[in-house]
Amino acid sequence: VLTWGELLLVLPFLGFLVIGALTSFWKPDVTLSGHAARTPLALAFLTANHNSILTLLMGIPFERALKFHKLSGRIAFINGAFHTYVT
Repeated sequence: VLTWGELLLVLPFLGFLVIGALTSFWKPDVTLSGHAARTPLALAFLTANHNSILTLLMGIPFERALKFHKLSGRIAFINGAFHTYVT
């Protein structure tokens, strides 16, 4: 079961995945697909620390933030693969 903070943290991940697919396949643009591939990495770094400001603001313990860290890394990898398709 997701808390409100976790639910708020999942929405950008899904948005970045959709934006990555749209900028790679529907309207291919190298710059935008690169931004869509790079942005989830920032979220991966923000959820990697024990005392992260993002996890403190959302009220998520570090153990739960790790699954979002992994999800963010996977989305960055998928969007990076989409980006290589565009280039």
